[in-house]
Amino acid sequence: MTVPVSVVVCTRNRVESLARCLQGLLSSPEPAAEVLVVDQSEDDRTRDLVLSMQPDEAGRLLRYVRNDGRGMAASQNAGFRLAAHDVVLVTDDDAVPAPDWARQGWSAFRDDPGLHLLGGRVLPLGPDVPGSYPVSTRTSKRPRELDGVTAPWDVGSGNCFGVLRATAVSVGNDERLGPGAPFLGGADMDLFRRVLRDGRRGRYEPAFLVLHERVDRAGRLGRRIPYGYGTGAALVLWWRQGDSAAPLLLASWLRLRMARLREGVRTRDGLRVHEELLVLIGTARGLVRAGLARRSAPLRTDGL
Repeated sequence: MTVPVSVVVCTRNRVESLARCLQGLLSSPEPAAEVLVVDQSEDDRTRDLVLSMQPDEAGRLLRYVRNDGRGMAASQNAGFRLAAHDVVLVTDDDAVPAPDWARQGWSAFRDDPGLHLLGGRVLPLGPDVPGSYPVSTRTSKRPRELDGVTAPWDVGSGNCFGVLRATAVSVGNDERLGPGAPFLGGADMDLFRRVLRDGRRGRYEPAFLVLHERVDRAGRLGRRIPYGYGTGAALVLWWRQGDSAAPLLLASWLRLRMARLREGVRTRDGLRVHEELLVLIGTARGLVRAGLARRSAPLRTDGL
């Protein structure tokens, strides 16, 4: 039996990871009714992979969408517009959702008609072997209500969230943010903030779980500057949009990063010190870059 939700997976040149993600989604005992793969790859391997997984005898719909917009945020916007169901769940191509992920996401929205946004838990995929590191983790096991005073980094991550389709289409991703876009990252933080700040409610639910691919040390460190850069840029964009909480959120963000940096120094954790310095450098660059950028409405890509 399928769960009446749409899943959006955006991808670019990562066929092997995507195959693992789709296998996890489609082999679930309670799969989503629709999975949209939105592709910006430079060749046809992703398209061929998706076509090779059709047809699906269980009645699940796996759809391939080619999107030539710039960056992940543009692909997600395309997925939001094309989704067939009222609830949209989002994961990354390098993540594997838990077998009950779709059902947990659907249940949260079904049981709370006023819910607009759902964040979930993210744990590392596979065994903890020397030389491998988790990229993005959200480990709290405590459910939490989310509102306009919630810091967006407390909502969850872009590889595990759910949103009402109508809300996602109305708010939309700012396509200047996120991987592959000028501001490199921060698309998830920006979307979370703009959904919640206008009075819409959210929830963090630890039972809504994905497992995220591990990387080597260079891969982990390589993502720290874009992470900070995108967040710094998003903070400037919120201020320009009249978000009076932006300075407080900036202070909260810097306190969080400095606390993690001090903890790394205290415990002599060289990796943590290194990565927090990179996040802070990225944040500074993002603040400056967005501050100098021409004021404009969020870039949107409406064509597929």
